[in-house]
Amino acid sequence: MRTVAGPITYAPDGLPMVGPKPGYPGMWLAVGFGYGIIHGGGIGRYLAQWMKNGYPPYDLTEADPARYGSWADDTQYVMNKARESYGMNNSYGYVKEERKGGRPTQRAGPLYSALKERGAQFGFKVGFEVPLWFERPGDESGYKPSFHRTNWFNPVGRESKLVREAVGVMDLSSFATFKVAGPDAHTFLSYVFANKIPKAKGRSCLAHMLMPNGRVMSEMTVTCTATEGDSGGAEYMLTTGGGSELHDVRWLEQHHHCVPCVTIENTTERMGCLGVAGPKSPQLMERLFPGVDFSRGSWPLMSHRHLELNGVELDVMRLSYTGELGWEIHCPKSDVQSLYCSIHALGKDLGVDDFGMYAMNSLRMEKGFRAWGAEVRLHNDNVVG
Repeated sequence: MRTVAGPITYAPDGLPMVGPKPGYPGMWLAVGFGYGIIHGGGIGRYLAQWMKNGYPPYDLTEADPARYGSWADDTQYVMNKARESYGMNNSYGYVKEERKGGRPTQRAGPLYSALKERGAQFGFKVGFEVPLWFERPGDESGYKPSFHRTNWFNPVGRESKLVREAVGVMDLSSFATFKVAGPDAHTFLSYVFANKIPKAKGRSCLAHMLMPNGRVMSEMTVTCTATEGDSGGAEYMLTTGGGSELHDVRWLEQHHHCVPCVTIENTTERMGCLGVAGPKSPQLMERLFPGVDFSRGSWPLMSHRHLELNGVELDVMRLSYTGELGWEIHCPKSDVQSLYCSIHALGKDLGVDDFGMYAMNSLRMEKGFRAWGAEVRLHNDNVVG
């Protein structure tokens, strides 16, 4: 018997990186396997099928190299996380587990400090610190995972009630956003998405990028922000979950050659977003934008307008993942703080308060909204409604 000793390779989260490297066409990775060749046969077959067919045979999103962006190019972060992951190697995991090593990253978010002061309890999402729930007087504070009822059960119920009965605000700056522009923008989007892409300025739709086998590669909101007749030409804004950022833009770029007269720009790093939702949201929005009618009849669902606030141009869309009446307000990250403060100041008598990702997830499930990565995955045979 011959013993070979060698270093164990670890990605920050302890999982391997398997698939094409974002930003490096033709480069494929199969690295970070803590237990070496034991995975070789399955991973080799998985990569071979992906290379041959142009899409993965089943869902290994947790091991996709696209889960790391430039925010992870930090030696201290990688070292801290790798040590933590190795130390937790034989530990059991909790539902909704959070690990604290290497956090916050340089990508924490434009409202991280402000939300922390307001009692936000954060979760980690591709470098962002996403508010999961908010601690209020009387709540048991801190991260206390459990296999039974957790300390965030009652706060999440309170936040869900807030959105159903009054109005809540949530930091959605972890959303990934892209701009697709050019004379063939509509043709390109119609090629990569299954849904009917809007041609009219100010209209949005929920659309799915499908693999050749009909399964769902991605889900995005597609909004026509300018048409060919406008000075800058046709332009679309695409919005997706932060965890899908590089995964989704990789698929767009993979098919870019099919309709070349378009440009694809990843605007995630410079754009932020706040969500306002609840039955009192129209009143709050009308205070924020005096003279604009936010009633249901005047502002249809899945529609968009360019509005201005304090000299800043905003993209405002009537849609909400909570299933309640609501709007998304997209603006430069540098302006998210002032927008957030204005919402709280103008909505105080309406009962406006913060809500987090746990409440939004609960509300969207009650509404019957599916989520890519949960109910909708690469290897599911989905009937998408």
